[in-house]
Formats: sequence, C-alpha cells, structure tokens
Amino acid sequence: RGELEALGTLEARVLRARLDAEEGDLEAARTKLESLDREAADSALPARTLAAIERRFGELGRVTAWYDRALERTKEPARREAILREKVAIHLDRGELDEARGAMEELFRTRPRDVSLRLEWARELATRHRRDEALTAYEEALALSRGDARVAMPIRVELARARLAAGDAEGALAEVERAHRAPGSAPFRGALLEIEIAAHRTLGRLDALANSLATRGDVESTVARAKILDELGDDEGALLAYEVAIRKRPRDRDLRVALARLHARLGRLDRVIDEYRRLVRESGGDPTFVRELALIYERMGRRRDAEAMLAELLRAFPRSAPLARVNAE
Repeated sequence: RGELEALGTLEARVLRARLDAEEGDLEAARTKLESLDREAADSALPARTLAAIERRFGELGRVTAWYDRALERTKEPARREAILREKVAIHLDRGELDEARGAMEELFRTRPRDVSLRLEWARELATRHRRDEALTAYEEALALSRGDARVAMPIRVELARARLAAGDAEGALAEVERAHRAPGSAPFRGALLEIEIAAHRTLGRLDALANSLATRGDVESTVARAKILDELGDDEGALLAYEVAIRKRPRDRDLRVALARLHARLGRLDRVIDEYRRLVRESGGDPTFVRELALIYERMGRRRDAEAMLAELLRAFPRSAPLARVNAE
C-alpha cells in the first residue's frame, strides 16, 4: 500500500482503491474512484474499474452507468468492444433484453458484416434460454453468411438445434431438410441425423423415420435405423438391422455390444457369448468385455469356460492389472 501511494500515478491510485474493495471496504473504494474519475477527466480507467467493482461486490444498478461513463472516454475500438461486451453480460444477467440488444447493436454497427459476432449473440441468448430471440439472431447470422457454404452450414446446424430446443420439432426438421439441400452438408451428416432423430422422437414418429432411413443406404443411417428399431422394441427388425450395420462397420464395438444385449434380452445366450468372445478377441482382452463374458458363463453354469478364458488372457497379458482384478473377482 505504501509503495502504491508513493508512486502517485493514476494506475497506482486505482489499484489502491481496488485493494480496498478486495478487503471489504467498498465505500472507501467508491470514494477514491469517484474522486479519481473527476480528476482524470480524459481517462476511462477509474470508471471502468468502479464498474467492475460494483459488478463484483456492489450494486448492479450502478454498473451500467459507470460503463457508459467509461465508453464516453474510450476511443480505442478494442477497449470499447470489451466494455460493450461487459454491458451486454450485465443486462442479460438482469433480464434486460432490450438494453442488452442495444449494446449489441452498437457492436454490430462497428462490424456490420461480421457473422461471428451475430453468431456469438445467438449463442449467448440460447445459453440463457432466450429461445425466440436466439432464433432471430441465428437467422440474421445465416443471412449474412449466404454465399459461403463453409460458414453457413454450421449455422444451419445450430439453428436446427435451436428450433428443437425451442419446442419446434417440425421447424427443426424443415431446417435439416434445407441443410441437406444446401452445398457442404456432407461433413455435418451425423449432426443433422442426431437432430432428425431427436425431432422425430419428440413428435412420436420414430417408426416413420426408421422406414425413411431404410431407403438411404449410408452407414450412419443404417446404424441409426438399427438403434431406433431396438428402441421401439422391434426385436426381429433390430436384429436384421444390426447385422446389416455390422457388415458395413465390422469394427464398431458399440454396435456389437448393442447386438449382444438384444440377444440377451431375447434369451439367446449362445449368440451373446459369440459376440462377447469376438469383442474380447478384437479388443485385446478389454476387462469390461472379459467381465461381461465371465458373468454370462457363470449364469450358464459354465464356470470352467470362464476360468479357461481368464487363464488364456492372463498368459497373453501377464502384466495386465485390470485382467488380474477380473480374475480375482
């Protein structure tokens, strides 16, 4: 404190006031910073510091006035943007959407063609569950991105998700359809399919989606159809769909686990064993699969098979602590 007072610079005196606030003497900090604001009429530092202190320790009602004072004294674009962003956050925290939008509009005027700024605003609104306003902001960002598929497609995906979050499943599906028709959709096929499944689930139309997926032929659609049929309880349809999916993606362990569980639900334990033996072999003795297979052997009264499998794996991987723990169990 003594060193700061000895320096006597504006920065040192502002820092001294911040220390007062940190130590709980908010009134002393206010008094010093208000005095410094009057003395240093060409500096935004006292006002911005007081705004930050009020935001953290004091009264939110005072914050925006001090940010406005700081803006009056700030010419450098990057610093003005930082202050405006702080104002936006304060207004949103207080539920003051019109005021937050006003601060954002000032930012938009400085960067009128900046898609990323519009997208940032949309995401901020979505995070705070201001869904209708978020949809409008996403649409504005999309309008600015026309002509650049690399920029537009990710926005389309986010817009579809936002529509779904807002309870507009039909609107989300329409957005997915528009995305598929637009150039550059291939890298986003998986994300669009996830939205499509969620929207159909909301609408109670998963069976219709399963029928549609059967006509598409790509791997993602084949896998999704198998999982949907499984979810719907169409056991025989799901079995066939899983087998088709596994032929297209033979090393997908999640698919094999799903198929094994379906066989187990149907009481086909021999088929369950076949799938888990393959998983154990292809995973190099993954303890999760080993444990599952051992438990199945136990339930079938085939304890010796479980012991023989574990002995073989321990010979192959003698230093595997996870396998040793499974064996001890």
